Amino acid sequence: MVMSIDKPTHEHPLWKHTGTATLSAAEAVLKAVLECLPSVHRLIYVASQATADLDQICADPETAELLRMHRLHVEPMADAGRAAQLAAWAARRGQHVIALLTGPTVPGALNLLESTSRPLPEGAALGLIFEDLALNRSAVDIRGRLTRQGMPVLEARDVPHLRDSVENVLRISRSAHGVASVVVDRSILRSAETLTLRPNRGEEEVGDDDRRRRRRRPRWQETGGPLRMARRLELNTWRAIPSPGEAIPFGFITVGAADRTLQHMATMLRISGRLPVLHLGLLNPVDEAAVTRILQRCQNVIVLEPRPGTMERTVLQVAESLRAQGESPALIWGRQLPPDESGEPVLLEEREALHPSRLLRRLEHLLQDLTPTSVFLENFQEEPSEIPVPVLMERFGAAGQQEAIRRIAHGIPELLEQEELDEDSDADEVGAPGREQDPIRVFIDGEPTGPPEGRVVYIETFSGPSFFRHGAAAIRQAAASRDTWLFLVAQPHGQDRADLERLSEAAIPKSLGERVRIRRGTLAETSRLKKMIRDSVKGSELTIIVIDDGPPTRFDVPAIEAELKEIDQQGFQPMQRIVWPADRASVIRQPPMLAELEVEAVRHAAAVETRSSRESLAWRWPPRLGGRIRLLVEQIEVHRSRPPIREHVGGGDGLPAPVPLHADSATWAVHIAGFRGPSPGLAAKALILAGSRMGYHVQARMLPGPIGAGRRAWAQVLFSRPHSEQESSQVSATIPWGEADLMLGLDRVESLLAVSPGESHRVASPARTRGVINIGLFEDQLDREVASQPVSEIAEHFKSQLHPEGQVVEDFTDLCRWQFHNERLADLAQLGTAFQMGAVPLSPDAIEAALRELESLGYARAQEAFRLGREFCQNPAGLRRPGEDPNAESAAQFMRRQKTPPLGRTRFGSRDRSARFSRLSQRVFFDVPGLAETEEGREAHRDLAVALRRCVIWGGFDYAEKFADAVVALYRVDRAETGRALTRKAILPLAEACLTRDSVYLASMAVSSEHRRETRQRLNVHLARGDRLEVRYLTRLELTFIRWRFRIDLRTSDWMAKVLAAARLVLPSSWRGTSRDRQVRRLVQEILLRAGTNAESDYDGWLAILSELHDMALDGRLRRINPDRLREMLGSRHHAED
Repeated sequence: MVMSIDKPTHEHPLWKHTGTATLSAAEAVLKAVLECLPSVHRLIYVASQATADLDQICADPETAELLRMHRLHVEPMADAGRAAQLAAWAARRGQHVIALLTGPTVPGALNLLESTSRPLPEGAALGLIFEDLALNRSAVDIRGRLTRQGMPVLEARDVPHLRDSVENVLRISRSAHGVASVVVDRSILRSAETLTLRPNRGEEEVGDDDRRRRRRRPRWQETGGPLRMARRLELNTWRAIPSPGEAIPFGFITVGAADRTLQHMATMLRISGRLPVLHLGLLNPVDEAAVTRILQRCQNVIVLEPRPGTMERTVLQVAESLRAQGESPALIWGRQLPPDESGEPVLLEEREALHPSRLLRRLEHLLQDLTPTSVFLENFQEEPSEIPVPVLMERFGAAGQQEAIRRIAHGIPELLEQEELDEDSDADEVGAPGREQDPIRVFIDGEPTGPPEGRVVYIETFSGPSFFRHGAAAIRQAAASRDTWLFLVAQPHGQDRADLERLSEAAIPKSLGERVRIRRGTLAETSRLKKMIRDSVKGSELTIIVIDDGPPTRFDVPAIEAELKEIDQQGFQPMQRIVWPADRASVIRQPPMLAELEVEAVRHAAAVETRSSRESLAWRWPPRLGGRIRLLVEQIEVHRSRPPIREHVGGGDGLPAPVPLHADSATWAVHIAGFRGPSPGLAAKALILAGSRMGYHVQARMLPGPIGAGRRAWAQVLFSRPHSEQESSQVSATIPWGEADLMLGLDRVESLLAVSPGESHRVASPARTRGVINIGLFEDQLDREVASQPVSEIAEHFKSQLHPEGQVVEDFTDLCRWQFHNERLADLAQLGTAFQMGAVPLSPDAIEAALRELESLGYARAQEAFRLGREFCQNPAGLRRPGEDPNAESAAQFMRRQKTPPLGRTRFGSRDRSARFSRLSQRVFFDVPGLAETEEGREAHRDLAVALRRCVIWGGFDYAEKFADAVVALYRVDRAETGRALTRKAILPLAEACLTRDSVYLASMAVSSEHRRETRQRLNVHLARGDRLEVRYLTRLELTFIRWRFRIDLRTSDWMAKVLAAARLVLPSSWRGTSRDRQVRRLVQEILLRAGTNAESDYDGWLAILSELHDMALDGRLRRINPDRLREMLGSRHHAED
């Protein structure tokens, strides 16, 4: 009798009994537990990146009900040692238990097992699944430590094999009357694959002989030890075994994921089934009979394993025992491979056996006799070019917070030196003698810095986990020391985290309590924290400073993702903040990618916070006396209660269906550089759901390490159509070098790593890989150093690495920020662009059904973003951002809008001012009709219209008429055959010189109706929809008094800008700007006058000068030019005319 289970609304594959489904490794373990006979009572797992899916399953009421119906208790733990202890206690009560031990606390579980290992009672079973992080050579050797305890050790090679290993480890545990273990490489636990589902078990099915025979499993009651059970379960498998008496040149013994990699490499070389391979599914006790068989039938045996050298030692022992018996076994190779043709040894580095391209290059000299040279050349990608910029990575979590604290610590010697200088200057000012302080020699985490001699101060930085483990002992040692100690401790964010301040208090010995001080700081208040550190260094006791992350949080990944979850659920940002320089409103024409250049200027100018400083100046006569007020930064916040709407050209219903370019390919692979949402990311999740609907065998692997706010590293998805389960295991999800069919680059930094020659990915090649790359930045990157990197060079590098007929390198974050006001939808917009290119082998129905499922899971506007990407691919020009592109509005359109009363709406006589400006503009444009004949002329035409409007703001109508007269005079002597080149090149530099960006002009433009209109258009603000716009400024106030300059950067609303703007009505124009600004204006006007006078005799020479000035005005150099440079230009033409 089979229990009846009602299907939930959103049926998880755990409910299913037949068919196929794509499951992650953690989900596959849980599904195997449900399928296992006899029943498993408890599944205990350690919460980590590898088991995040289990957290979601336990939180879902429907799947939680399924677990309750199967009487399965699933318990998350924070520590692997605690999880192993609870699992052992449950097994000693006769239960069947699986413990999934992952993360950095696995060594603690090994220590516990080594000290408390005991046999299990009859009928009990305990299987421990260990994650092998294998981060470096010094990582814990899990396999060796388990083997030395005499524990049976299995190793899984992929997700399907891990699913089978769950029942296998329980059977071996039952047969051995003790604990059995499975070792899983970290790459497998971060993978997903399509599995054939089996029925979930029931208590009454234990004695079902028919079901047992269908799966060909041995009886649960069978005994005889782990080796006998392993042979009954066929854990060690053969491929292409040589016949007795043969002497094959070389064979392979594979362990874990290296077996799948070897099969993938053989498929690439078209030699599948020709390599003799023994795959060891049971590592301890080793099946010496199976190992002996391959040693006797091969001349050389190469041991491939995730951690080179572990099983190699065991195989060497078997070979030595054969030699002791007088036999001649094969030579054993592992960490060191057979030498190449030149006799040089070939070394197999860590984890090279897990990547098909790296393994192929190590075994190339051994496989040449089996494979034609042409096949080898097909699989050898040319070395990619170096990336043009350094890769700037941000760290998050405990390591990122400790790194930020360590940077502050390394600035302590400079902080102490600066303090001494400040104290000396203060003493001189008041006439007191300077104080001599003893030098301080600082040791930061054991490294000396500062002066070579002096009082010793030890500074030690701790992450939260490290202080939790080692903090108590460190406190006792430092408190008893006579030296000065300073502990900088990173306090993890969250209510569920241990309070390290209370932990510190509990660790202080009673007798030494007077020598210990505990203080609290935060990374959000750096100046206060530095002062706290400086005061602590002066003391002679132990000071512990517990440093919080925020608010706002910068490093705690769960807290950051919880804040972004609301944006994903609503599909828009309830509060959008943009920060740019205050002089952005004064720009006449914006060069390409000006947004990032502006952000870099903001980063160098100041942060949007109130600061004050004092600077000492050199003495001079007459003494200085003056002041200045200047707007530095403008911050705009938009608060919304409803999703914004934006109309654009095109519609999703009228889009043509794309023609898939890979419809006939045996496999299709995509690399996703940067993803959002839980692993494997939304774009990969959509591909997996749609691929499963179309019957593909889907594989995926990912690295869910955080790389930004709500973004994680990368994912890879592979589609194939195997004819059998054996054929499906011949290709792994790891993409060989240069063999990705598609690359989706959401994060610019991660995309550079994907094509970098120094990294393991190297997925792209110009002959095969199509790509959709986002070269824009996310909001959390805009104030980082990455914002200063040259975007044009990066874009050209991506284009050189991708297929010339299938590449889209655009700013998708800015496109989605403009369209949806939600940059997080950029991943699905990129997917839509790739789909419309034909680079995704999916049907429209399948991908749309997958997107609807994503929306039902809480990811709003997924279909809209996908449709936007398709429309962008079909019609890029129809989706230009008018708020970002000043050329989107023609000069005629601009002038028609300026004829309306907003020019002077708030002052008396607005209609008269509008009428007067209309007459001026009509006269000027009547005099320069030839500018509209060329594209460059139309750009200059619009510059002229904008400059006229702003000249009225800067100095009134008389000032604007002088500007217009200078342009018209030059136009009248210009040549029509050159497209009025002199006039085209002269308008922008003359405008920049006349419109001096003094404080009054900047404030006038910042509060102008034109700037407000452009801002509302860019941010899509509609007051009728309840949108609310708030503007704040960072204003710098400077006062110079004799030999001191006092400066305060004040954060204010727009009242100060309005006061400055009103000052233009009473301040004479001759007082405006600096002396240099007035010289530059006069010299540029003189250059235009001389060019018009001498254009007939030296047209090319003056055109070269005006072209240089135009380029300077376009990139901002003209505002910083030395007047002597302009005088040199005039002098050079004077000598040429003479």
